[in-house]
Amino acid sequence: MICPLPSSGIPPDDLLDLIYHYKALLIRQLYLWYRGQEAIVDHLLHRFVLAGRIFRNSERVACNADWLSNGNPAYEMAFWALLDFRDSVEYQLPGNHGITISAFTENGEYDFVSVLPGHEKSTSDVVQAQREALGQRLVIVVQNPDQIPLITIHPVAAYCVVSPDGKTTYYTTAKEAAPCQPPTSAS
Repeated sequence: MICPLPSSGIPPDDLLDLIYHYKALLIRQLYLWYRGQEAIVDHLLHRFVLAGRIFRNSERVACNADWLSNGNPAYEMAFWALLDFRDSVEYQLPGNHGITISAFTENGEYDFVSVLPGHEKSTSDVVQAQREALGQRLVIVVQNPDQIPLITIHPVAAYCVVSPDGKTTYYTTAKEAAPCQPPTSAS
């Protein structure tokens, strides 16, 4: 006898909204966002797939099949950093005008900007032109520490280096070699 898994603890619309906001996220990221409730996440994802609301492969879930093959690297990188702030996040949404993700936390607003390799100058130009309109806590997310000196956005609360496996390391300045914890206030 198969018993349906109760979905208490995760409102189905919240999970669906998260997937729709970011178009494609890794299933591991959803597990971390709803940590301790992985079985419920799997159950809801299965139900959404059967209803035709989302698409899923072995590692990624998406609201559009076109996004499934390679996802959205900028959102994926920024979401790893956002997970570090998960316990204090009150509201989050994809950003505009160069901001990848905006998050409102108990410590104030954070803007996460993903800078893909080779896009340091163009992303810097777009974000710096809008810098005064952005929050004071700007976290620049990169794939490699070598990208940090190529970025010309100021001021920045921290740089977050995301490894291919999703591990995050924070630097408060481009010159500082020692990693720091996720910043709770602008420096």
